[in-house]
Amino acid sequence: MLALSSDIARPGRLFRELIQHRKQTGSFSGDVDEYCRTVKSACEIGRVSHSTAMIPDGRWMQVVNQPLAEGGWVATIEERYGAAAVRRTHCKAGPYTTR
Repeated sequence: MLALSSDIARPGRLFRELIQHRKQTGSFSGDVDEYCRTVKSACEIGRVSHSTAMIPDGRWMQVVNQPLAEGGWVATIEERYGAAAVRRTHCKAGPYTTR
């Protein structure tokens, strides 16, 4: 969905590295450090965070980050191709991947 290579999307990879890779490949256009701080801060206080953005190829993506009691969070990504088509991906980030 995000064109992440298996070298990048693997256990132990830092969250910031994933977002930086997305920026380099064109599926993220925001400020990498600000986005990482926002997600980490929301998770630390146990708040669900939502973001929606258009990526360069015209698709819209909605990301919902749900903090987990044991640390880390679950991210749900909805990729929108059109009004009716939605694909979901769930991933669990470990408690120390936000460094």
